[in-house]
This record gives sequence, C-alpha cells and structure tokens, in this order.
Amino acid sequence: MPAFPARHIAAVLLPACLTLAACVATAPAPPDPQIGEVEFAGETYPVFATPYGWRVRVDDVTVACRRDTLEDCYWSMRNRRTAVAHYPDGPFAGP
Repeated sequence: MPAFPARHIAAVLLPACLTLAACVATAPAPPDPQIGEVEFAGETYPVFATPYGWRVRVDDVTVACRRDTLEDCYWSMRNRRTAVAHYPDGPFAGP
C-alpha cells in the first residue's frame, strides 16, 4: 500500500480545517431566552435562562441567581443593589 505524501494530506486537511473554522467563527451564539422579570422600586430587571442557570440583569451586570426561581433572582438582584449602595467603589461596582 503506497504512503500518501505529506503535501496530499495537507491539500485535503487545510481547506477542510479552514472551512470548519469559518463556519464556527461566523456563527453567533443565540441570545439567552428571557424567562421572566423581577421588579423593585419601580424598576424591572429581566431574568434569563442560561446553560449555567438563571441570571438577572442588574445595571448592565449579569448576576447569578441562587436557584432557578424568580424569587431567588429577586433576592440576588436586591443583594447586588445593596452591595453597590454600601460599597460604591467595591470590585463589583462596575459592569
């Protein structure tokens, strides 16, 4: 059985790898679906389901919910707001 020269292998693998890389690089991930919202002090905060659990968006920051319930997302949002209010220069203050 004859061995294939390296140039033949490269001629087949290189275009295949480049095509695969182009497909993967240009396919944007779909946005996480919004499953609800929580409200506090007249403001509404969206809750999203991610592969890693539910998240609530507070002041352009995504905050993890303790459990996958709207009540837990509400308390995660409240805890973030309280922390930023008490420690405005803390490491969690910015987005």
